[in-house]
Amino acid sequence: MFIRACKNKKKNGKVYLSHQLVETLQTEKGPRTRILFSLGRLDLEPRRIKELEALFREKIEETSQKTGIPGLILTADPELVAIVDAAMRGDLTPGKKEKTPVPRPTGRAALDPDSLQTEDVRTLGPEILAVEAWEQLGVSSVLAQEGFTSKEQALACALVVGRL
Repeated sequence: MFIRACKNKKKNGKVYLSHQLVETLQTEKGPRTRILFSLGRLDLEPRRIKELEALFREKIEETSQKTGIPGLILTADPELVAIVDAAMRGDLTPGKKEKTPVPRPTGRAALDPDSLQTEDVRTLGPEILAVEAWEQLGVSSVLAQEGFTSKEQALACALVVGRL
């Protein structure tokens, strides 16, 4: 189990860095990795990333004994514990700080009716009349007798009415 840094290069040339907790599994086709948690961007030193790996391992394996990594002294670093807890809760990006909600103004918005404009206005009159004529002529029942499903009948109606 280890934390992998993933670089994503976008079309605009920017490179984004994110981290994932992965474990290695042995399969018939050889070793494969499985992503356990997507951790978002972590701004941690490599030493602290090793501590975070150990905390995840401890939490997942539910062992009370500390893992023996040479030269590593595990302390209950609140920042690392918060990352582990957030990942266990299912937060997708625990490394990000939560945004404070922006208060919305109360009351009514003042709107001048004369300033409103419309563009590309369409009427529904011909379409409504065509659907009524479709139903009065019983075209759906004729199509049903020919083996059309109700979905196919609705599509046929939409295609014919859309031509108007």
